[in-house]
Amino acid sequence: MNEWKLTFDHWDIKDQKAREALCTLGNGYWATRGSFEEAIQHDGHYPGTYVAGVYDRCERIIAGETVSHETIVNWPSWLYLTFAMDNGQWFSMEQVQVNTYRQELDLQRGVLSRYIHFTEPKGRETILQAIRLVHMEHPHLATLQWTLTPLNWSGRLQVRSALDSGISNENVDRYREMNTKHYRLLDSGFHMEGWLYVVTETLQSHIRLAQGLRTHVSGGHLLLQQNLQEMDRLIEEFVLDIQEQTPLEIVKTVALYHSRDLGISEPLEAVHHSLASAGSFEQLLLSHQNAWERIWDMTDIRIRNRPEDQLMLRLHLFHLLQTASPHLTELDASLPARGLTGEMYQGHIFWDDVFALPFLIMRLPKVARAMLLYRARRQHLARSQAQQYGLQGFRFPWRSGSDGSEQTPRFQWNPYSQHWIEDYTHLQCHQNASIVYQIWKYYQATADMEFLQSHGGLLVLQIARFWSSLATLDEMSGRYHIHGVMGPDEFHTGYPDSPTAGLQDNAYTNIMAVWTLQCARHVLQMLPDYSRKQLMETLSIDHSDPEHWETITRHMFVPFHEDGLISQFAGYENLEELDVNAYRARYGDIRRIDHILEAEGDTVNRYKISKQPDVLMLCYLLTVYELESIFTNLGYPFSLNLLQKNIAYYQQRTTHGSTLSRVVFGWIHARSDRSGSWACLAEALGQDVHEIKGGSTGEGVHLGAMAGTIDLMQRCYGGIACENNVLTVNPRLPDTLDGLAMRIQYRQHQIKVQISPKSLSLDVSAGPNFPLVIKVRGTRYVFGTPTQQDFPI
Repeated sequence: MNEWKLTFDHWDIKDQKAREALCTLGNGYWATRGSFEEAIQHDGHYPGTYVAGVYDRCERIIAGETVSHETIVNWPSWLYLTFAMDNGQWFSMEQVQVNTYRQELDLQRGVLSRYIHFTEPKGRETILQAIRLVHMEHPHLATLQWTLTPLNWSGRLQVRSALDSGISNENVDRYREMNTKHYRLLDSGFHMEGWLYVVTETLQSHIRLAQGLRTHVSGGHLLLQQNLQEMDRLIEEFVLDIQEQTPLEIVKTVALYHSRDLGISEPLEAVHHSLASAGSFEQLLLSHQNAWERIWDMTDIRIRNRPEDQLMLRLHLFHLLQTASPHLTELDASLPARGLTGEMYQGHIFWDDVFALPFLIMRLPKVARAMLLYRARRQHLARSQAQQYGLQGFRFPWRSGSDGSEQTPRFQWNPYSQHWIEDYTHLQCHQNASIVYQIWKYYQATADMEFLQSHGGLLVLQIARFWSSLATLDEMSGRYHIHGVMGPDEFHTGYPDSPTAGLQDNAYTNIMAVWTLQCARHVLQMLPDYSRKQLMETLSIDHSDPEHWETITRHMFVPFHEDGLISQFAGYENLEELDVNAYRARYGDIRRIDHILEAEGDTVNRYKISKQPDVLMLCYLLTVYELESIFTNLGYPFSLNLLQKNIAYYQQRTTHGSTLSRVVFGWIHARSDRSGSWACLAEALGQDVHEIKGGSTGEGVHLGAMAGTIDLMQRCYGGIACENNVLTVNPRLPDTLDGLAMRIQYRQHQIKVQISPKSLSLDVSAGPNFPLVIKVRGTRYVFGTPTQQDFPI
């Protein structure tokens, strides 16, 4: 097996949309799904072209109410390329006999290729070879090449290359009442220098986007070249005579710019300049491959003697790097839950960045910084949202898009009951703690005090103010409580028979609020005196505020069962047990038991059942030492035995309705059940590829879970983390792994890490921060110069 190539050796229309998502090519600025060039938008195929950070809104009547709906935009397709033999039908995979088929996503080079040997109804055999790329070095360019070889025939061939502006947002069936075309055509035409162009504009956000397409045909005898307009397609047509066994080569190159791009005067003008200097297909391919080579040199994680798992891990790395590429540093964008591969969740930003940042801060710290700046630029609406709740500070939304306003839809579609139900997930506010978590981890890895002074410190303190104003004191008990929220579980939106949504004292939320308040106090102490004074004056923070935060960190309420188990939220122990076996026997797949119960006239709020880890998410983000410190400081008992009891209890009551679930359980089991940990990781590694049928991969890959598997390899199995201004390395390989190797960056030092079951090797390069302290398996080592050192495990 090739550890760099995802290969499909047969074609099935039922798998096509999922493969299109898996085979998406992008560069952080924009991406194109892996749909066939000749395919049009219909049930089996879905061309998709998405630009990072570009959204549009519309209003729709849903369940009798007018709701606003913001989504990432599916732009005109640049891919369209087809042919017809002797004025016959235009080529379609569905209308020919496929003799040999091979589609290959080359992760190392960042290219998608297709090989088809087919026979059409009149017996003419042909080989079609296609290769495409979205350029990683020049982010506004993409190109593709077709090589068409007639094997047993000669004759006339019509070739059509087009820009198709008939594309709309229709990727997700459950959004069918919200689906629409999100742009208007402003201009289109044929440039005198031989290329086509279209200029479109989003309907609400008024972002103009220009695309220019150059097509070159070589081989065969050209009889006619003409420009056509048919429906929404701007077409360049070539009519040629071709000869048996003589290849025909077609190259398409596209340039794409929009009106919010930096450093341009006007999008169409920028397209013109870009196309004029683009170079040949071979030149573009070479520079693109070189760019990917540099990225892989910094980011690859190698596992020994497990080729299939290595391939899946690299697929996950590839999709993360296509979304969070070095080009993100020049953009106002972050990490959509499905990347730029489909329209599920409308391209919104949730909390998936918390799974990606640990990897990025040690490979591409400037990209991690850019993702944090996405939040910082939206602080005005975070402040407004806090004020709407009657609170102080910043409350960032559960789902964010263009401007940081809450984009959680008012309703969600239940495919079991076939009607709209209210969506209360906006009550999740725990992502505010994860933002602080990311800022803190970023600083630990980079020592970027400038960022902490200019943006990070402000965000940390304002989110701390949010938590301190949200927590209310019960005078009788002396404990602080948090009401009206939801946890990561997402099944439980409220209490049975309660007329209002929201839960009291979600344990994960309360503990992460405490952690945030502790972090805010640390940040204040770390800032230089002048920065601390300026920030406190700007935010009207006096010395009583940190003292109040410290009080909350000693008196926050955490709910427990009578037997000492941590309750997911207050009152959880009073819920009913669900007969999971009975529902599995009836429905098979019960990952979305919430939808099943609603369709039966019941509610998941009545039962002790979770979509994904909630309480146990604490174990993913915080170390055992941190948890013990927090619980002890609060006056609650904590032990490893208590932790194991909670793991066993909640694992039995989790349906794994989120792809993140297996990642978190893989982490949880890493020390006590290594084989169980690997089983969870193996399932998470393959879920997008292996669940093509019946899954939602066709609506976009699960980028958060992909990032989580990478994080699991680095932080969990590699034991690589930043704690208390020290890089720690404490490997814990599962028995199934013979070795792990990677390169990391810590405070501008490049460090090569190689781990085997019995040894650890660290190769520290030159850098500005010697002496460098690294804690290996609990022992501090000081590296005074560039050196390589081995350690026993």
